[in-house]
Amino acid sequence: MQLADPDVIKGRMRRLKRASDLSFKAKELTDYQPDMKYEPFKLEMWDDIKKIQKRNEEALLLDMHKK
Repeated sequence: MQLADPDVIKGRMRRLKRASDLSFKAKELTDYQPDMKYEPFKLEMWDDIKKIQKRNEEALLLDMHKK
């Protein structure tokens, strides 16, 4: 967690607090927001996923001469 962006850490902590609060109240998140589009962590990880994909594509291109 030391290497993560402070905003990412803050978001994770808020989600954990919200989850424990909902668990304590025996409620589901959809009780409060029924039409919410639920995709946890997608936004904060998407940039890293794109970088990894580009790195892998570059590695494949560089290794083409070995085939």
